[in-house]
Amino acid sequence: YSKGTILFGLDVARDAIRKEEKAVIVEGYFDVIGVHQAGLPLAVATCGTSLTPQHLELLTRTGAKEILFLFDGDAAGLRAAERAAELCAKGSVPARVATLPDAQDPDEFARKHGVDALRGLLE
Repeated sequence: YSKGTILFGLDVARDAIRKEEKAVIVEGYFDVIGVHQAGLPLAVATCGTSLTPQHLELLTRTGAKEILFLFDGDAAGLRAAERAAELCAKGSVPARVATLPDAQDPDEFARKHGVDALRGLLE
């Protein structure tokens, strides 16, 4: 098992990623579950590690032409999103970062505001 090559939730998100040609990367397992339960099946998580070139390759092979980062709205989440976006830039993969209000995490935001607000935030 190598964390740098596994994306939690990819088995469930694969078809939606192919269809919408984008993937949403969140930080943790509960974030993936919460975002999926809210009605947005594009979420995957990096299993407690930073985004790696292998993760990026896996997502692009799956069909993602754009990566959306939805990390926790705290300082650590913003730093992680910045590093991940830099990796995407090096790999020539378009990426965007969505910021969550009030230092919420994606699971909490999805449960509180629903899928329409989540999609709006990602747009």
